[in-house]
Amino acid sequence: MTDFEKIKKLKELLDSGALTEEEFVIEKNKILGNENKEKKDLKFIYLLIPILFIGLSIFAYSRDTNIAQLTSDTLSEINTDPTTTTELTTTTDPTTTTELIENSLIVDSLENAKKAVVKINTVSDIVEISERLSVESLNVKGTGSGFLISNDGYIVTNHHVIAGAKNISVYSPFFNKTDKAKLIGYSECDDLAVLKIDTLGDSNYHFNWSTDGINLSNKVINLSFPLGDKETTYLEGNVSKENSDGNKPWTAVEKAFEHTAEILPGSSGSPILDKNFKVIGVAYAGNIYKQEFAIEGTYAKEIIDSLIDKEDRVNFGFTLEQYQGIGAYITSLRDGSIGAKAGLRAGDIITKIGPYDLTQEPTLNLYCRILRTSSNDEKIDIEWYRISDTYDYKSILNGPIVVNAIPLNAIQYSKSEIDNYFSLLNGETLKIFNGDVAITYNGDYSNTQINTLKAALNKVNENISIAQFQLIKLSENNYGRIHFEFSNSLERIKKVNDDFFFSKRSGNTYDTGCSWSSPLGYCDKATSRDLYKYGTTHVVLYNVRPGAEWFGSYGKSWIGDRSDYDEVATQCMQNNMITTFFTSITVGVFDYKDYEESKSIMFRKYCNGEGSNYVSNYDAKMLQIHFDPRNINTKPTLQDLYEQFDISQ
Repeated sequence: MTDFEKIKKLKELLDSGALTEEEFVIEKNKILGNENKEKKDLKFIYLLIPILFIGLSIFAYSRDTNIAQLTSDTLSEINTDPTTTTELTTTTDPTTTTELIENSLIVDSLENAKKAVVKINTVSDIVEISERLSVESLNVKGTGSGFLISNDGYIVTNHHVIAGAKNISVYSPFFNKTDKAKLIGYSECDDLAVLKIDTLGDSNYHFNWSTDGINLSNKVINLSFPLGDKETTYLEGNVSKENSDGNKPWTAVEKAFEHTAEILPGSSGSPILDKNFKVIGVAYAGNIYKQEFAIEGTYAKEIIDSLIDKEDRVNFGFTLEQYQGIGAYITSLRDGSIGAKAGLRAGDIITKIGPYDLTQEPTLNLYCRILRTSSNDEKIDIEWYRISDTYDYKSILNGPIVVNAIPLNAIQYSKSEIDNYFSLLNGETLKIFNGDVAITYNGDYSNTQINTLKAALNKVNENISIAQFQLIKLSENNYGRIHFEFSNSLERIKKVNDDFFFSKRSGNTYDTGCSWSSPLGYCDKATSRDLYKYGTTHVVLYNVRPGAEWFGSYGKSWIGDRSDYDEVATQCMQNNMITTFFTSITVGVFDYKDYEESKSIMFRKYCNGEGSNYVSNYDAKMLQIHFDPRNINTKPTLQDLYEQFDISQ
């Protein structure tokens, strides 16, 4: 017999008068396995039950001898769970019985409240602006709080807790269990999201929403996981302001209140409870002045119910942070969203949406006004600034799908510049640039070596505004488009080679063309991208030998025996790295048969000439054309280029 059936029979006995409320609660708690009962209490109850049976039988005999018999038989049946059941003469509404079981799991005490709050763990892809004002992609872990609102596993939290998350899980310290969570829906401008899990325990204890409203000075309780703590933190306070401005740089909540239960990072998404442990709000913000804010409960419940019911809610897919004087910065953007289809990227700054200029706004109020008053298919003009190329763009939300947005202030090239660019291509297929280039590094590098790599990157980014090269320390095999491996171990270098290439060793050389007999090895001779894992197109392997930063004894023959050898060798390697960046991404398709030293970069006889391996104005222009978002054909004709760049003939 299931717990449901057992409680149903107890309810029937209660309704018939055969059991008192107290006796019903005792029997129900035995079935649900109430953790608060000590074994000695249970033993006492077991001894008490026969006495109760006798007393009830005597009392009931004067009323109805059938009820006494029914009570004894039914309780025996519940405890022994026979394969056959006793026919009951009383009937109850199934809906009432379902509600009974549901209500038995509603939180009404601190002990049960601990079972209904969860810590939320996320792994998210976001972008940040670096000190150089370039966009950097980051894979970050985050934590927040949430709470169960139903027996079937629906969880409430803040949208900003799960924004950009590729993986979401919830952890209950009470059950010491982690469950993967599914995102059911979210409202970016209400800072609310709904998750769904299976179960944490045998049944999900959950909170009810209060209908009493917010009253000044009323006691509030908060249970959460501040600062990523695994233990549940209990805090108390009072309602300090019944109505508060809900507009923040990351959201624009329409109904909020202020309280004094301290909210720390990690507490976002946790419940604000009244003295009866009913939800009166959802924690979402605090500030340095120790003002704590919550989304008002009845307003939050309305949003949450609509998300669970899959009602149409407009979402552009952005996670935004408003900066006054700049605009709304996109920290993450959901794949396939309305915003992504309009051509925007994470890292862009929205400057105008619809009729509203966002550059001077301190909060997302105007942006959210558009979101709340628009339909799912309404066309909305949007303008933005792209940090990586310093261009302004314009598109239409819910308009035609945009693969490469065209800048409003794009560079105007001359016909001769386009002609020169086309001559460099020599009919080769372009490696179309899409997004910023991640460059990873790893190994036994010295300060000189890593600083040289950074200097090479800075030099490239200073000259090429449309593209941005980003240097990232290797993590969990997340290799960039270019990877630099520094090692003083030949075995380590060989292992890296085997990890990247499907190749066979022949003597001291691999089929990919990587030679380990020299201190500087290239893996750039394999032409098919199918040979590469991780989407990496180029790998440079440096065999770092003790006592020599770069070339060891080979350097003397390349650079010469000179007093400033170390300085020249470092400069030579910086130039070599610049060559690697461009060769591996785009310029490898260029034809240098008409090379002129006065014009071209990335060619050098040796690292011993004044003009070798530097970014000239001519080269910068060619690279700008190559990286330009208008350059969309993989194998363009000269006529294609004229049309793409609006060149008059």
